[in-house]
Amino acid sequence: MKTGDFVYVDYIARIKDNGEIFDLTKEDIAKKEGMFNEKIKYGPVPVIIDAGFVIVGLNEAIKGMNVGDKKTVVIEAEKAFGERSEELVKLIPEARFKEQGIDVTPGSFVRISNLRGRIISIDGGRVKVDFNHPLAGKTLRFCSFLFLCMIPKNRQNVVK
Repeated sequence: MKTGDFVYVDYIARIKDNGEIFDLTKEDIAKKEGMFNEKIKYGPVPVIIDAGFVIVGLNEAIKGMNVGDKKTVVIEAEKAFGERSEELVKLIPEARFKEQGIDVTPGSFVRISNLRGRIISIDGGRVKVDFNHPLAGKTLRFCSFLFLCMIPKNRQNVVK
Protein backbone atom coordinates (compact mmCIF):
# COMPACT_ATOMS: atom_id res chain seq x y z
CA MET A 1 0.00 0.00 0.00
CA LYS A 2 1.13 3.54 -0.71
CA THR A 3 0.20 7.02 0.46
CA GLY A 4 -3.24 7.97 -0.85
CA ASP A 5 -4.47 4.39 -1.41
CA PHE A 6 -8.07 3.93 -0.33
CA VAL A 7 -8.58 0.65 1.52
CA TYR A 8 -11.33 -1.16 3.39
CA VAL A 9 -10.30 -2.80 6.66
CA ASP A 10 -12.11 -5.07 9.11
CA TYR A 11 -10.65 -5.18 12.62
CA ILE A 12 -11.03 -6.10 16.25
CA ALA A 13 -9.24 -3.69 18.58
CA ARG A 14 -8.33 -4.72 22.12
CA ILE A 15 -6.42 -3.34 25.07
CA LYS A 16 -3.41 -5.65 25.21
CA ASP A 17 -3.17 -5.94 29.01
CA ASN A 18 -6.69 -7.18 29.67
CA GLY A 19 -7.99 -8.24 26.24
CA GLU A 20 -10.96 -5.84 26.49
CA ILE A 21 -12.43 -4.97 23.09
CA PHE A 22 -12.79 -1.21 22.66
CA ASP A 23 -13.71 -1.12 18.97
CA LEU A 24 -14.59 -3.56 16.20
CA THR A 25 -16.16 -3.74 12.77
CA LYS A 26 -17.40 -7.33 12.87
CA GLU A 27 -21.07 -7.82 13.78
CA ASP A 28 -20.72 -11.54 14.59
CA ILE A 29 -17.95 -10.84 17.12
CA ALA A 30 -19.96 -7.96 18.64
CA LYS A 31 -22.88 -10.35 19.18
CA LYS A 32 -20.65 -13.11 20.55
CA GLU A 33 -18.97 -10.69 23.00
CA GLY A 34 -22.31 -9.21 24.14
CA MET A 35 -21.51 -5.74 22.84
CA PHE A 36 -23.75 -5.61 19.76
CA ASN A 37 -25.41 -2.25 19.19
CA GLU A 38 -28.19 -2.13 16.59
CA LYS A 39 -27.44 1.58 15.99
CA ILE A 40 -23.95 0.77 14.70
CA LYS A 41 -23.35 -0.19 11.08
CA TYR A 42 -20.81 -3.01 11.15
CA GLY A 43 -18.49 -3.89 8.30
CA PRO A 44 -15.15 -2.92 6.81
CA VAL A 45 -14.25 0.74 7.25
CA PRO A 46 -12.64 2.97 4.62
CA VAL A 47 -9.15 4.27 5.32
CA ILE A 48 -6.93 6.48 3.17
CA ILE A 49 -3.28 5.54 3.76
CA ASP A 50 -1.27 8.29 5.51
CA ALA A 51 -4.25 10.67 5.71
CA GLY A 52 -4.59 10.55 9.50
CA PHE A 53 -7.81 8.51 9.51
CA VAL A 54 -6.41 5.94 11.96
CA ILE A 55 -3.74 5.89 14.65
CA VAL A 56 -0.15 5.87 13.40
CA GLY A 57 0.60 2.28 14.40
CA LEU A 58 -2.46 0.90 12.61
CA ASN A 59 -1.72 3.03 9.53
CA GLU A 60 1.80 1.55 9.43
CA ALA A 61 0.43 -2.00 9.78
CA ILE A 62 -2.13 -1.53 7.00
CA LYS A 63 0.52 0.02 4.78
CA GLY A 64 2.52 -3.22 5.03
CA MET A 65 -0.45 -5.44 4.08
CA ASN A 66 -1.78 -6.78 0.80
CA VAL A 67 -5.41 -7.39 -0.11
CA GLY A 68 -6.57 -10.56 1.63
CA ASP A 69 -3.93 -10.36 4.38
CA LYS A 70 -4.92 -10.90 7.99
CA LYS A 71 -2.55 -9.46 10.56
CA THR A 72 -2.41 -9.07 14.32
CA VAL A 73 -0.31 -6.15 15.42
CA VAL A 74 0.62 -4.81 18.87
CA ILE A 75 0.72 -1.01 18.96
CA GLU A 76 2.57 0.76 21.77
CA ALA A 77 1.02 3.88 23.31
CA GLU A 78 3.38 6.25 21.44
CA LYS A 79 1.90 5.10 18.10
CA ALA A 80 -1.64 4.80 19.42
CA PHE A 81 -3.21 7.49 21.64
CA GLY A 82 0.02 8.69 23.25
CA GLU A 83 1.35 8.44 26.76
CA ARG A 84 -0.69 9.66 29.72
CA SER A 85 0.22 13.17 30.84
CA GLU A 86 -0.28 14.39 34.40
CA GLU A 87 -0.40 17.91 32.93
CA LEU A 88 -3.78 16.96 31.44
CA VAL A 89 -5.24 16.20 34.88
CA LYS A 90 -6.66 19.48 36.21
CA LEU A 91 -8.29 20.73 39.40
CA ILE A 92 -11.23 22.99 38.59
CA PRO A 93 -13.43 24.87 41.11
CA GLU A 94 -16.77 23.07 41.50
CA ALA A 95 -18.50 26.48 41.25
CA ARG A 96 -17.43 26.73 37.61
CA PHE A 97 -19.46 23.61 36.84
CA LYS A 98 -22.48 24.77 38.84
CA GLU A 99 -22.49 28.12 36.99
CA GLN A 100 -22.92 26.19 33.73
CA GLY A 101 -25.42 23.68 35.12
CA ILE A 102 -23.03 20.76 34.69
CA ASP A 103 -23.56 17.69 36.88
CA VAL A 104 -20.32 16.79 38.66
CA THR A 105 -20.48 13.04 39.10
CA PRO A 106 -17.25 11.01 39.24
CA GLY A 107 -16.90 8.95 36.06
CA SER A 108 -19.00 11.27 33.92
CA PHE A 109 -17.58 13.11 30.91
CA VAL A 110 -17.56 16.90 30.55
CA ARG A 111 -16.50 19.39 27.90
CA ILE A 112 -14.56 22.41 29.13
CA SER A 113 -12.86 24.95 26.84
CA ASN A 114 -13.51 22.55 23.94
CA LEU A 115 -11.64 19.72 25.72
CA ARG A 116 -13.36 16.48 26.70
CA GLY A 117 -12.46 15.08 30.08
CA ARG A 118 -13.62 12.57 32.66
CA ILE A 119 -14.40 13.62 36.22
CA ILE A 120 -12.12 11.64 38.54
CA SER A 121 -13.13 13.00 41.95
CA ILE A 122 -14.69 15.86 43.88
CA ASP A 123 -13.08 17.07 47.09
CA GLY A 124 -13.25 20.31 49.04
CA GLY A 125 -15.06 22.22 46.31
CA ARG A 126 -12.54 21.17 43.68
CA VAL A 127 -13.19 18.77 40.82
CA LYS A 128 -10.36 16.65 39.41
CA VAL A 129 -10.80 16.20 35.64
CA ASP A 130 -8.65 13.97 33.43
CA PHE A 131 -8.34 15.33 29.88
CA ASN A 132 -6.16 12.44 28.64
CA HIS A 133 -7.66 10.24 25.93
CA PRO A 134 -9.23 7.21 27.67
CA LEU A 135 -6.75 4.94 25.86
CA ALA A 136 -3.67 7.10 26.48
CA GLY A 137 -0.80 5.10 27.93
CA LYS A 138 -2.24 1.78 26.78
CA THR A 139 -0.70 -0.77 24.45
CA LEU A 140 -3.27 -1.98 21.92
CA ARG A 141 -3.69 -5.15 19.86
CA PHE A 142 -5.43 -4.99 16.48
CA CYS A 143 -6.45 -8.02 14.48
CA SER A 144 -6.99 -6.65 10.96
CA PHE A 145 -8.12 -8.01 7.61
CA LEU A 146 -7.58 -5.99 4.43
CA PHE A 147 -10.54 -6.41 2.07
CA LEU A 148 -10.13 -4.05 -0.83
CA CYS A 149 -7.73 -1.45 -2.14
CA MET A 150 -8.70 1.33 -4.53
CA ILE A 151 -5.57 2.87 -6.04
CA PRO A 152 -5.64 6.51 -7.23
CA LYS A 153 -6.08 6.99 -11.01
CA ASN A 154 -2.52 8.12 -11.45
CA ARG A 155 -1.34 4.62 -10.39
CA GLN A 156 -3.91 1.92 -11.32
CA ASN A 157 -7.53 0.88 -11.02
CA VAL A 158 -9.20 -1.18 -8.33
CA VAL A 159 -7.42 -4.19 -6.83
CA LYS A 160 -9.57 -6.85 -5.17
